[in-house]
Amino acid sequence: MADGGITVEHLQQFLRDLTPAERARLIGCLERGLLEGGGVPGGELVLRELRRILAEDERPARMGNPSRLFFASLEPFLVDDAQTQAHPGRIARTSLTPIWRWLSQDLMPAEAKAYEAAANAALLAGNQTGAAKCARDFQAQFAVRLRAALAALPDDERLRWRFFAKISTPRAADDVEVLLQVYGAQDRLDTLALQLPGHIEQLSDATLQSVRAAIDTAVKGQPGLFPFALLVVMARLSTPWQIVRLAVDAARSDAAARVAETPYAIAVNITLCEMERLTRELRTQLRGGRAVSVTALLKAVHDTARGLRTELALPVESAWGKQYGAARTQIADLLKSELESAPGVVRRLLRAKPRVEKGKPGDPVAATLDAEEVAHVEGLVDMVVACRAFAGELAINELSMRTFLELRHYLDATARGLQEAVRHVDGEERAKLRAQLAVAVRLCDKVCGHELATAPAPARGATDRRAS
Repeated sequence: MADGGITVEHLQQFLRDLTPAERARLIGCLERGLLEGGGVPGGELVLRELRRILAEDERPARMGNPSRLFFASLEPFLVDDAQTQAHPGRIARTSLTPIWRWLSQDLMPAEAKAYEAAANAALLAGNQTGAAKCARDFQAQFAVRLRAALAALPDDERLRWRFFAKISTPRAADDVEVLLQVYGAQDRLDTLALQLPGHIEQLSDATLQSVRAAIDTAVKGQPGLFPFALLVVMARLSTPWQIVRLAVDAARSDAAARVAETPYAIAVNITLCEMERLTRELRTQLRGGRAVSVTALLKAVHDTARGLRTELALPVESAWGKQYGAARTQIADLLKSELESAPGVVRRLLRAKPRVEKGKPGDPVAATLDAEEVAHVEGLVDMVVACRAFAGELAINELSMRTFLELRHYLDATARGLQEAVRHVDGEERAKLRAQLAVAVRLCDKVCGHELATAPAPARGATDRRAS
């Protein structure tokens, strides 16, 4: 088929090497493309990786190289979600640190120490291949030791609980199962990855059939590998929800009951859990005032909901139907709440008195708005604009249009009012108004178009003459 994970891996490294400013510009360009309907191929995959990288930057320091190498092959099976949330075949990324601590301090401390020494020596020598082999050998050793430790546990629920409690993750038993499955079938999963295209824009027609054939070969005799094989495919998809098409194709029907009878049914569970995760991520970004790539995130939520509805006939009373309905209700409630509050939040920001910061004697006075509040408001406005584009599937059409028009009218009038007011004041008051005008122009650029943003700012001399 193609080059395995090389394309995706190179993309991840390229994005990590960008500066924060370059990432921000890239996000802006890609999101404008999404809203204008002219997004570049693979743009959603790039935005998804950017969100993950930016989220990683906010976490505590990453693990050392030997431990990262040990967990590297888990990448398709890691999820950026709370450790308590269930995801078939996946481990929360934040669970890796406690798992490594348990492995290296409790389960096999001597072996872990020897592995770290060997891996570090290879890395210092620039021998990446040798370091990767050390990690692969240690993975196999770990799988054998873990399987033996589980087999030796007595049939006593209390003692089993104590064993898993030492791992210190909320879903320790599930995490252990993922580790055993992945490390125990590493060769099969690697072969599957090599047979897949580096990036799949559309999972349909010949691509769909070839991917299914590769999965069937990888899991032959080991049906427990189905979720892991599907996750390997999902990591290559521009739109991850498309793995549902594999289940529909296997059942030769879009009827939920028929799909549920196939081994590929787990694809629906994975997608529903991903829909719920995207909703939680959107809520965190909006309410935390750290909105990153909101447009792409909202489009991913919208596309996942629409994909499930159009690809599958989900009876409302079925387990899948109830889970889908509950997730869709959560999305609508979240967006309604944010849309209803958006105009008031914007008004408060533009009515507030900017903070004045005085420099040394003789320096001009500077006025600023709270940077975190401004970032939150800009993210909220991005969401309003995106909702206008994607609201049809999320049952918020009327509200999103009403909010958009209200914001557009308010921002247009306010920005023009501030622009006029700046011409008639001087000193500290002028600095305050200019701070608000700068934000208002950026928001107008998002909602009203580019006319105001590209209008020339009044020259100081002209302003002084007019004011006099």
